[in-house]
Amino acid sequence: MMEASVRVRLAILASLVVSAAWVTTCVSPAPPAEPASPTPLPVCLDTHEPDDTVEQARTHFMHYLTVEGYICHPGDVDIFISPATYGGYLLDFTVDLYDLPADYDLYVYYHGQEIARSTHRGLTPEHVYYFSGQRTGNSYELKVVGADGAFDPKRPYRLRFSMNPGIPTPTGHE
Repeated sequence: MMEASVRVRLAILASLVVSAAWVTTCVSPAPPAEPASPTPLPVCLDTHEPDDTVEQARTHFMHYLTVEGYICHPGDVDIFISPATYGGYLLDFTVDLYDLPADYDLYVYYHGQEIARSTHRGLTPEHVYYFSGQRTGNSYELKVVGADGAFDPKRPYRLRFSMNPGIPTPTGHE
């Protein structure tokens, strides 16, 4: 009889060990997940950065200057400053955005107000012609943005500002 009692005790002990092992492996909380590392931004070759605001814009165009720039990530903005001319002249100019690696748009501002834009779809070059009329000072902000988040950190676009010669304003004595 003792032998049966020992067997029952061993069976109970074995089932407790199996149950404890099952609870430990199946019910134990999972180890904490590794925190997700942020996706690194692609390396950008743009030597004009930072240039996302008028205050940061460091590239000032000279007459007929062409610059290369990059839109490095979605939401990147490139701002350039046009040359300033001073009173007594009528001014017209063109801005060309070309050799586009992605769908980029071009905006022109005067004292923070948009005065012109070019927003063709796809890789079509952007072009703005603007006649300012007489002003005491003419300096414009040129803004390049990726349409709908378009960007390419490895291939540049080209931006050219061309100022047409000023025409003296006629005086009231002529």
